[in-house]
This record gives sequence, structure tokens and C-alpha cells, in this order.
Amino acid sequence: MNRRPYRLCLYFPLLPLEIFTLTMEENRPFALEHRVKNRRCISMCNTAAQSQGIKTGMSISQAYSLIPELVVQCEDTQQQTQALQQLAIWAYDISPDIFLHKNHALMIEVSSCLKMHGSLNNFLLFLEKKSQQIDYHCSASITHSFLGAYLLAQQYFLNSSDKKFQSQHLEMNALHDLPLPLMDIDASQIEKLTGTGFKTLGDLFKIPEAALHKRFGAGFICQLHEIKGESTPTLQKFILPDKFSRTISFIEELEQVEQLIFPLQRLLSELCNDPLVRQKTLRQLKITLGFREEKNEHLLLGLSQNRQAHSAFVKEMVALLRLKFSNYTLQAPVILLSLDVEHFFPLQQQSDDLFAPQKSSKESPEALLDQLQARLGPNALQGMSAQEDHRPDRAFSLQSLSCNQDPATPLLLPERPLWLLKEPRPLMMIDQQPRMNGPIQLLKGPERIASGWWDHAPIQRDYFIARHHNGALYWIFQTLEEKRWYLHGIFS
Repeated sequence: MNRRPYRLCLYFPLLPLEIFTLTMEENRPFALEHRVKNRRCISMCNTAAQSQGIKTGMSISQAYSLIPELVVQCEDTQQQTQALQQLAIWAYDISPDIFLHKNHALMIEVSSCLKMHGSLNNFLLFLEKKSQQIDYHCSASITHSFLGAYLLAQQYFLNSSDKKFQSQHLEMNALHDLPLPLMDIDASQIEKLTGTGFKTLGDLFKIPEAALHKRFGAGFICQLHEIKGESTPTLQKFILPDKFSRTISFIEELEQVEQLIFPLQRLLSELCNDPLVRQKTLRQLKITLGFREEKNEHLLLGLSQNRQAHSAFVKEMVALLRLKFSNYTLQAPVILLSLDVEHFFPLQQQSDDLFAPQKSSKESPEALLDQLQARLGPNALQGMSAQEDHRPDRAFSLQSLSCNQDPATPLLLPERPLWLLKEPRPLMMIDQQPRMNGPIQLLKGPERIASGWWDHAPIQRDYFIARHHNGALYWIFQTLEEKRWYLHGIFS
């Protein structure tokens, strides 16, 4: 006997409003507008506006007469969609089967993950604890159908207090008491149903489907089936992205560089909570500043080594951002801020010495390099990068420390000194043996390098590691044709 599935709906009723108000002062009156027959009306407003008499459906001119300083904004469906996708990433810990619905709800299949929690009550406790990670109001409902859970979550929010997160588990018979206006049907159909005496979904469930089909059509019957769980609605499945990208828009322009730190801290916290980056590392953060009239400006915060976004990551990155912004001036007030990570690398597991003292990240050489790079710019510090050339003086090049390199593929190179002479220096020869202010002993070699014939700079040499009588190690070579000896490098 197959058990009925459990479907969870996370309904975010204030999402269109909160994508703006989360970056505003709470006491600032704010409202969203929409048009009804070419009439500008209030569609939603925050608590500060409600306390001064602003209501849904009120005309914009009437609202301004009550609060002249009222901030009014049109709904931003694009930013709302992005916010819902961010919430879907947050919900990936709950279940991987997530569906987006109407730009303000997540439908989640939770049957497969309930065993891990032991019971529905334990799962709801886990959900309430996890909800502390988000700033949006949410109403959660679990039942046996997606659309039924969605309607129950809507009604639960309408009947409940102003608690930020609330959850419930209801059986399918709870749908009988839901009012008909919750259905996704035309106002004319609602008027026809109420005029006939129907008030709740339970009233409809008692009527033969043939009669309802004849009067309201196939789409109406299909929706009833989806509400009762007899069929599954077509939903947009959420796919976890392979890049990290977050954006915040500001109603009030930010004119000081210091004002960017707090929203960036919020974006960095989202980065650490993103399931995409938990078993990966990153090397570079891309920050985009958007202006009203100027072109967007992109700032790069490069790191000297790949870093994992752990609990202390936010604090460390905020400290680097303060250094980076210490000598930066805004070209115009900022209305948009984005944080992007375009490249991730696999996490390399490392075993620490059990008895070695643990040093804080502030004491590490990498932390010092990150601070210098943040203060002086990405090109101020450079490191060595291997090139596809066997000739020693062309085997490496300088590049920025923040260049993205995959640490999973280390270079396997022979022993080479870091200090190469600008030009090889000829050595004296006595009895066909090289000398340099005294005898030298060949320790290792030869390493034959014959390359460069394609670009008119060919070399044919046998390289050796040699030790001087004073203990210094040198890198010397003998030309194959002339049999002459030269000093090319010095080991540290």
C-alpha cells in the first residue's frame, strides 16, 4: 500500500515589499503601487505606512495627502524572481525537489526526507530553526498536495499574527473550510459561485464534477483535482546554479563608501550559507556597483590562495573590504550592489599536525598578502606562473596572485632555482672541469634541455646541480656543441 506523499509550501506573502524594505529604516513609510483601470493604487505597504493610515487599494494621490514623504515604488518582478531563487538555494537543505510558484512561493517534496527527522513534528521544529537564517516573512504548510498546501499557507498567514515564521501540518479535510477567493479563478467566476450560495471549497467538493464542468469549464475542474491531490500541477523545477550571484537594490541612494559594508556583509553571509560552495573553495570576489546614470563599476577582491567560505570567512572578507575601500571614492551614489563568484575549485582536504600550535589567519603569510593586495590593488603583488616552455628563462612568467588556478593539478617539475641570472655567466675550466673561485662538485644531472627551434632561439644544454666548496648550490649547464660551462641559477 503506497503512502500519500507529503508536500510542503513555503509562502512568502510580503516578498514583493521586503526586497525593498530590508535595506531601509523600519520607521520609513514605504508602499508598492499597481494600476487598476489606469488608476494608480497602493498594492502593499510596510508597517510604518499602515500606522499612518495607508491601506491596500488606496489611490496614490490620497496616500500622498496622508504622508507627503511616503516612498512609492513599482513592483520589481525581476528582483522578486531572483530573491525567490535565493530562497530556493537556502531551502536546498530541506529537500532537492524544489519548485518555484508564482514568484512568491516554494513547493517542496518532503516525503523522502521525513525519515531523517523521525516525525513531522520534528521536521517542523527543524524548519522553524532553519527559518532564522532568512529575513523574509514566511508561512509554511504541509499536506498531501502542492496546491492544497499553497492555499492552506495563504489562509494561515491571513488568520495568524505578525510572527515572522509560522508552520503547520494539516490533513486534506482542512481544505473544506478554505474560502473560494483563494482559488486562482476570475473574479466573475467567484461572483457566480458566491451568488449560487457556495462559500468554501467544501461546498464545491459536494457537487458532482459533471455539473461544475458544464458551468465553469475544464480548467476549473483541473484546478480542483490539483487542490485535492488527484493530479499534480505543472511547476517550474529549481536547478542549483553553478555560480554564485546576489544583487541588492537600494531605494535610498548610498553616497558614502562606508555604507556599502553592511549590505556586503549580508551578501557574504549568504555566500557562506550557499550549499553550492560548502565543499568548494574560491579565489576571487567580484563586486558590482550600479549607478543611476553612470555605467556599472566592477571591483575585484583577489585572494592569495584558494579559500573556503567557513564561519570566519565573513569577518575576514569584511576586514579586507574595509582596506580596499579606504582609498576608494564613489563616482556617484550607489543604487545597486552585486556580489559574484564565477569560479569555484574543489576543496583539498589537508591533515594538520596534531601537536603543532595553531596560528590564527591574521598571523599567516597568506593573510598578509590578502591585506596588501586589498590595499594596493590586484596588480600590486605578483607571483610565478608556469608556462608551456622547457627553456628555463621562459618557463615562468609573472601574474597577479588572484588569477584563478585549479590547485587540483599541481605541476611536476624538476628541481630548479628561483633565482636565475639575467644572462648565463661563463665559467672557467681546468682539466675540462668547471670552476668558480675554486672547485665545484656535480651533485645531480644531467637534465638535457633541447628546445626553441621553432622561434629562432634554440638551446641545447645539459644542466647540473653543483655544490661549491663553501656549501652553496648552483645550477650550471654545458652546451652540447661547444662543450662550454655556464652558471645560470643560484639555489636559496
